[in-house]
Amino acid sequence: MSDAVHNIKISERSITFVENFIAKYYKKQPPWIRSLTFLVFLVLFTHAFITIIGGEHAVRGRLVRSVEGDVELARNHEIRIGDRFFATNSKGLFYLVLGPIEYYEMVFKGSIRLDINHNEEIFPSVNAHYRRVARELDDVSVPTSGAETRLSRENSSHPSPLTIASIAWARQLSPGDRLFVIRVDLTTRSRVKEAQAQLVWGKSSMSLRFVHQMGEGRTTLPLISGRALRLAYDYYFDLGTGEPSGNAQIYLSGGAFSFYRESFKLELARPYGEPFEARSEAGNTLRVVRMTPFDVVIWDKADIAAAKNRIKSEFTAAGFRVVEKTYSPLGYGAQTNALFGGSAVTFSALQKVLRVVYEHGMQLKTIQYKLALRSGNKFEIQLGGSRYYDDAPVIETERLHQLMNATTEAEFERALASL
Repeated sequence: MSDAVHNIKISERSITFVENFIAKYYKKQPPWIRSLTFLVFLVLFTHAFITIIGGEHAVRGRLVRSVEGDVELARNHEIRIGDRFFATNSKGLFYLVLGPIEYYEMVFKGSIRLDINHNEEIFPSVNAHYRRVARELDDVSVPTSGAETRLSRENSSHPSPLTIASIAWARQLSPGDRLFVIRVDLTTRSRVKEAQAQLVWGKSSMSLRFVHQMGEGRTTLPLISGRALRLAYDYYFDLGTGEPSGNAQIYLSGGAFSFYRESFKLELARPYGEPFEARSEAGNTLRVVRMTPFDVVIWDKADIAAAKNRIKSEFTAAGFRVVEKTYSPLGYGAQTNALFGGSAVTFSALQKVLRVVYEHGMQLKTIQYKLALRSGNKFEIQLGGSRYYDDAPVIETERLHQLMNATTEAEFERALASL
């Protein structure tokens, strides 16, 4: 009983101290300050109360996976908590929407259990660590082995209607070459997960862009300290219409509590499709590659399956960003019989693609360019098919040689008109 009385007296002294503090400082303020302070406190208290009782909480994370000793962003993966599904975007980012009980349980434990699956594989559950100060999850790694179940796959010659949806594409606003950042290797330790990137040479300066982002908006470059991060052909600088040459630098900066800044030196006069390294004084590297403005789209089909990887490599070496679509709307067994070029595709770019196609003995039945493609990307070249030409004759070798050897656009168009 004496302990209870003692605790009550301590509480009374604490309340008395708060009252004295308010009487000394708060009551001396002008009336408008006291009113404003009270309103701010009331709004904050009401918001906090509603959030705690019935609000949902969004928690950000990033999913990565190991590839031959490096890591890359795990795109288009499903993440499950109970019976709710979330997904990673093209940057490997995901947002979990948690109820109050789930959220505060995660805050208390400092972690949350996630189930991950991708296409045919369901991976073992992973324990994602929650950073309470940053209010986000640490990078979550997809398990490298131990898939529990392999999902059944539909007959690829009869694709689901969902596979017809086109993937995101790169909309170029000017017909300039592109400098892609395809790998980031940071040996120095830092908790910064992304950074602003700027390419500077001479009086020119360009911000980093993302191929899955419409318009001219800039983006940030993902970072992982202590490991090499593969980025595929997603992040690029638009080099414009001029001929880039000479020394340049890529500046990275980011972070709030742990500030990060670094510059990487490089030489821009490089051939298409040959990766090279930009190096910083700290020994960190960015692997970059210079490419044309044009994308080549191919579909997964039976008639090109054996040569598909070689074709992709040759297109990349020629300076084309290759976009591979997993399923063809026409079906896996459909013909690859057509070459289509967008409205901004040059005849010389189409010639380069045609040479690769010809060398692999692919039987084209139509070639069309200066088209308004359904994708909307005017710099896109599609190696696809059309059922309209299934029964048409294959383009003669002589005609193909005329197209490949044309030296002017007018000559190329005359040869094309004779098909």
